[in-house]
Amino acid sequence: MLKNIIHSWLGAKPGTAAPDSPRSETEQDIDAADVLIQQGQALEDQNLFDEAERLYRQAIDEAPRYARAHLNMGNLMDARGNEEEAEACYRLALRHDPDHGGAYANLGKICLGKQEYEEALELYTRAAQLIPGGAGVEALIGKGLALTGLNKSFDAISAFRQAVSFSPEHSVANLELGRLLMLERKVSEAKGFLETGLSVLPDHPQGHSWLGKVYSNLGMAKEASEQMNLACRLDPDDAYMAGMRLFTLNYDPEYSADVIFEEQKAFAKRFLVPHYPAASSYQNSREPERRLKIGYVSFDFKHHPVSVFAETLFTHHDRSAFEIHAWYTRDYSDHITERFERLSDIWHPVADQGDSAIAQAIQNAGIDILVDLNGLTEGHRLGVFARKPAPIQATWLGYLGTTALETMDYRICDQFTDPPELTEQYHTETLARLPDCQWCHAPYDDLPPVGGSPITANGFLTLGSFNNAAKLNDQVLALWADILAALPTARLKLAAIPTGAGQSRIRNIMEQRGIKPDRLEFIPRMPYQDYLETISTVDIALDPF
Repeated sequence: MLKNIIHSWLGAKPGTAAPDSPRSETEQDIDAADVLIQQGQALEDQNLFDEAERLYRQAIDEAPRYARAHLNMGNLMDARGNEEEAEACYRLALRHDPDHGGAYANLGKICLGKQEYEEALELYTRAAQLIPGGAGVEALIGKGLALTGLNKSFDAISAFRQAVSFSPEHSVANLELGRLLMLERKVSEAKGFLETGLSVLPDHPQGHSWLGKVYSNLGMAKEASEQMNLACRLDPDDAYMAGMRLFTLNYDPEYSADVIFEEQKAFAKRFLVPHYPAASSYQNSREPERRLKIGYVSFDFKHHPVSVFAETLFTHHDRSAFEIHAWYTRDYSDHITERFERLSDIWHPVADQGDSAIAQAIQNAGIDILVDLNGLTEGHRLGVFARKPAPIQATWLGYLGTTALETMDYRICDQFTDPPELTEQYHTETLARLPDCQWCHAPYDDLPPVGGSPITANGFLTLGSFNNAAKLNDQVLALWADILAALPTARLKLAAIPTGAGQSRIRNIMEQRGIKPDRLEFIPRMPYQDYLETISTVDIALDPF
């Protein structure tokens, strides 16, 4: 995906407009070459590449050490898709003029496309030094993209901020800065940059999906859905965006369960059904006394709510009856990941593998029962399950709804999340209800002591919300405002609501229903232990719907 962004973002040729290199040729040689280059550029602009190449080669013959001639030849080679020759031309230009900013920038683009991020960073850093001010914006953007490729988000944000400072309306700089701020959970700030970028580049599908995610994280459910819908209209073939859209619809109360189910089936038909096997055959042993091979596929074998529940299952599996395989699809590990690896009989890190390769590995391993722990959430691999690599497949835990796959046999649930005869109609899977409860979580380490009753100390009731702001839609907040109106001395604490637009939205909705701002308290993000202690400052926790 980054390579596509690079080519769309950095399609400009900053070297073309850069100042000419120091003249190592005679004035007459340079003047003759410049005339040929100017004529070649005019032909190149008309896509008359062969004619342009002939003139550029004549310019090089006139002035073999003239960097600009090699630079323009490199630009032409790049336009024709010949990156190797383009790279050679840019390096030759730099050999003749080591201070040519445009050549550094254009060579940096080539290195970005090859994912050679370290060299790209060096090249763009030098280009930004040599092309000052607004003329160097493209170099700063390239520097930011190289830093992004190196997972140096903090430095990338700094580069994009610098680009925006020189060119406040630059679509690319704003969109990339907004995207990174979104990933850093600075969603209120991200909102402004993404909106600015899209005002200039309104047909950028990923930009609308990023803004949709930002709106969702601010609790703006309707606006989030609108952005996701627009993103998918602009690029209907992007499976990732389509999945993001489908997930986001769950937060918008305007979408009924019937509508969402139809949308889920449409998603499966478009992106998953084509991978259904024509016929399934398995070589699994039918020996009744052997250990069954159970496989789990997850993007969340790390510090994540899913792992809190899944770890208990891994810990208590009967190893005399089951052989446990875990396929981990994220390229990241922490101490929780290490625990899951120890709890697995066979650990399969497969972040760099496609769905087809993973499915083949699962079938080769002879897995009897394959369990999906994602559903339609970030990083899902439903494409693996569409290929039916195991004779029995089930989804559990990550997403409390259907996968819409005909190849998914069961969804593991319970009578509380799915009361009998209430949700069967919204599933392609058979609902497998556990006899008591599906939620069996590992106890937290070092829990803080439970505090005393806040109402005793305060003299008034304290209500609280410790939920993702995405769940606090307008209907939820309207009901909570009614509760506060019925309890005129009560206060409401809300944890982890983004500052700026996120908190302003809640204050405005509450004020419209007669609840003054001094009855609300916003608890900032904090270390997890402090967060748990804060729960003891609330008498009654409210849950959204």
